[in-house]
Amino acid sequence: MTTGEVSTDGIMCIVVAIVISLPSPLLPSFCWVEPNASVVIWDLEKKEAVCGSQAAMQSAGPVYALAFCNTRDDLFVTGGNHTLRVWELSPETRKIVATDCNLGQLKRIVHCIQIAPGDDYMFCGTSSGDVLQVNLSTRLIQFYGPQKNKLSCGIQSLQLLPNGGMLVGSGEGTLTTLLPSLKRTRTMSRVSGTVSSIALSKDSKQFYVGTGNSQRYVVELESFSPQLISSSHCSKVTDVCFPQKSSDLFATSSYSDVRVWHADTGKELLRLSTPNVTCHAVAFTPNGKAIITAWDDGKIRAFYPQSGKPMYTISDAHNKGVTALACMSDSRTVISGGGEGQVRVWEVNKSGQHMTAALKEHTGTVTCIKLRNNDEECVTASTDGTCIIWDLIKLVRSQVIFANTMFHAVCYRPDECQIVTAGTDRKIGYWETHDGSQIRELDGSESASINGMDVHGTRFLTGGGDKLIKVWDYDRGEVTHIGIGHSAEVTKVKVAPNGCHAVSVSVDGAILRWKMLPTALLGPPSST
Repeated sequence: MTTGEVSTDGIMCIVVAIVISLPSPLLPSFCWVEPNASVVIWDLEKKEAVCGSQAAMQSAGPVYALAFCNTRDDLFVTGGNHTLRVWELSPETRKIVATDCNLGQLKRIVHCIQIAPGDDYMFCGTSSGDVLQVNLSTRLIQFYGPQKNKLSCGIQSLQLLPNGGMLVGSGEGTLTTLLPSLKRTRTMSRVSGTVSSIALSKDSKQFYVGTGNSQRYVVELESFSPQLISSSHCSKVTDVCFPQKSSDLFATSSYSDVRVWHADTGKELLRLSTPNVTCHAVAFTPNGKAIITAWDDGKIRAFYPQSGKPMYTISDAHNKGVTALACMSDSRTVISGGGEGQVRVWEVNKSGQHMTAALKEHTGTVTCIKLRNNDEECVTASTDGTCIIWDLIKLVRSQVIFANTMFHAVCYRPDECQIVTAGTDRKIGYWETHDGSQIRELDGSESASINGMDVHGTRFLTGGGDKLIKVWDYDRGEVTHIGIGHSAEVTKVKVAPNGCHAVSVSVDGAILRWKMLPTALLGPPSST
């Protein structure tokens, strides 16, 4: 398979669906943005738009579904909110003509479309929990069903079976089958989250299911018992970390949960769930006996890494949420940063958890905390445009760094005589720790802020809004390698302790693991 790039700079809207016509090289897609929706035909060979048109009447709502015919590459169908249209393409005149299907008195919102192998009929799953069977030649509805026991939360996905029946998935996670007469069978199972996609295997003995919770299942048609084969975060991943002495595991944090992954296989090993709150930061204690997490409800929660059971909770750690964490080498002292700008030091022992110091210098959210190896000093970054180096023995400020930016990341150089900073101004700064003076400034990105950074040996990695992972030579201040793989803004990046691989996370929930050699970052990445 070869890949190419199609420039869509002329379309400033959200792409809802894409379907490729076979064997034609034309690619139809449509985009929807308030208040109008459009369907656009693309020529993949020339990499240019052929023609386009409004996808629905102005009285109708947005369009959600798109399907190509199986025997004709000039005929396709779109469906959405009170709209169902059959389109014919004329490449010679560069025009597409739409015909609205006659559904009689029915008013339906179409979420998915499948066309029969002979192109006689199309089947449309609706938000009402039924399926419409429409004659593709006459554009008239034949019948619909099931009449009774409709699926709750609508039919979000369907797949035709060789026997004329179909698999359907609902918005509440129900999987079932329909007869050719569109009557429900007794075969049914449940998965976690909205069924967003169904794919039948070549031998038609099993099918795969994708859900809105970023989980994938395989289901045997005979037993109809779903088995989870992979999972990931379904919302923004806020942090990633490795245990201090292990490169085989890493943890990520997101909305409602923290997950521990096996690095080589990408399998989820442990899930720490706390509903309806977001975890902003996660860290392993140096002795590996606890996972410390920071949450937007103002609590610091610790868990046992083997069982995932709660170890302790520090309530009201910060009144505007806990946003950053670090743990000293004794595994008993935790340093936290909050949304109100305070840096607090906590002592954890058998008698409980006690705050030993509150450092009040920052006026903005604390975004990052890094400790020196001897635990006598730490540096904190904040959105107020300052990075502060703290003396943890005297519990006072040692140095402060000012810049016209919101700092998102800070790291110590391995010899700890310098720190490196990055933030919204797209600059990477080198600073002396003894006097806070700046010694170098680099252009970290041409277009977007830098959100994550990690230093390892003579190199450091950055990631941000440009969706790129960059490897820098520390001394030369040059980019040596660029990793391309993310489709959304990168939030954090972390190098494994052995330096053989790195993990980056992004706003869309993606987790990418990159192979690293002593002088190179290799691709493509493996994803979780």
